[in-house]
Amino acid sequence: MSTYPTIWMTSGSVIRTGQQDCGYKRWLLYHAGVNGVGYRKKAQAIPLATGSGVHRGMERIGGWIIDWQAANAGRRLLSVPDEVIGWAAAEAAAEYEQGAWARGLELSARDATTIESYETLIREQATLIESQVWIYAIVRLPFMLARAKLLAVEAEETPVILCTCGLGDWFGDVTQHLARGCQGYCTQGRSDFLWDVIDPSAALGGQPSFIEYEEFKTKATPNYGWDNAWEHSAQLLLNMEAASRRIGRSVEQAYVPVLYKGKRDKLNRDDQF
Repeated sequence: MSTYPTIWMTSGSVIRTGQQDCGYKRWLLYHAGVNGVGYRKKAQAIPLATGSGVHRGMERIGGWIIDWQAANAGRRLLSVPDEVIGWAAAEAAAEYEQGAWARGLELSARDATTIESYETLIREQATLIESQVWIYAIVRLPFMLARAKLLAVEAEETPVILCTCGLGDWFGDVTQHLARGCQGYCTQGRSDFLWDVIDPSAALGGQPSFIEYEEFKTKATPNYGWDNAWEHSAQLLLNMEAASRRIGRSVEQAYVPVLYKGKRDKLNRDDQF
């Protein structure tokens, strides 16, 4: 028999799987099993670099910026030192490599040529992660630092709706509702970067500052339909609303910087281009 928490936990990935793929697939991946967390098959291949690896590097850079701002109150940070970027990118790549080698693959049972091709693939993907972290840091980051202060990095957003415990919808976070036995619904999300932007029009009577939400993504190639879908993304809207209520200030803008990494096709057994 499956058991579940009193609050039904969901996220953008869960919702999209059920709506775009299959409701049964959503149940198998996220809700099946004795603990109600779904099933996962054991990986049988080396994972290609995904957005999670790049996010690890961004998170380290963002954490460094937050620490610098706290230690240098009243000063503006306009650039991140190359050694910090290099450290964040290298750590993210190393974390990917460690995970890729720990996926349960029995490489010792394969021939030397296959092992060499796997090593090449892992080095290639780790290099891709490093390069994308560097690209964001030297292209997008200086622009943002020139106009804003970083408020939060990878902040968890856990709003509860259809509350049954008396706290009310959108009040507090999921832990407070769980403690009261709430049976509402929680949409889990993360705000990648939240920026406090200094509006240059303030001198002309405009808004002195506003909060901007940055949700960076990696993608193989441009896709018109995928780009336009963000205009109506529940992920963006829910995270913006949750962050607004948590901070007490409106998150007025959202941007989705996209890092294109190219498409890698598996043309034969040796994973060649």
